[in-house]
Amino acid sequence: MLATPIINPVVLMSTYYAFNHRISILFIRSIAGIVAAIAIGSIISILERNNSDLLREDIYDDSDDLCGCGESHTASKNKSKLSSLLDNVITEFFDISKFLIFGAILSAVFQVLVSRDSINVLARNPYISVLAMIGLAFILSICSEADAFIGSTFVGQFTTGSIIAFLIFGPMLDIKNTLMLVGGFKRKYVITLIICIVIICFILGSLVNFMEVMKVI
Repeated sequence: MLATPIINPVVLMSTYYAFNHRISILFIRSIAGIVAAIAIGSIISILERNNSDLLREDIYDDSDDLCGCGESHTASKNKSKLSSLLDNVITEFFDISKFLIFGAILSAVFQVLVSRDSINVLARNPYISVLAMIGLAFILSICSEADAFIGSTFVGQFTTGSIIAFLIFGPMLDIKNTLMLVGGFKRKYVITLIICIVIICFILGSLVNFMEVMKVI
């Protein structure tokens, strides 16, 4: 859920071309994405080790002999496997679509209201810039295949660490998938996950800035 939107061939190639074939950005994004996913997954595993049920109890209808998977086995006995598959796909599509549509509307509103000039004031601070780009990634809610082209426009204005934070935070958490998380998982788990993602991405972005100052990268 966390690493796949960052570490896949399409995203890696788009990152490579968006940053004018700068292999360093591609490498840092890949490593940071892997480290973030492992760190967040490990922390969540520890914090939620005694909680085996993370899904919301109200997302399934308990009637009609449901086993908890969300499918009515009584009704599906009279259907072919293909028909049952299509029914499940359609149900999942409409369940997720309402969150995607609402999130897209919110994202569009923010993109219109928040000007780039208002963000540039914070651009060169090694810590505030990271937080600013994390916030921007959340608000813009851009797909991971295209976020590199947006991030590349901030090169020379924002710190490298803040751009990396933008590139790893956005695919993990934005308005749209936050709404979907809230719709499917218990509130405590969602809050814990969000806090972990923000903290880890902030640490990694700040670390990249520190390494850049120390001439390590």
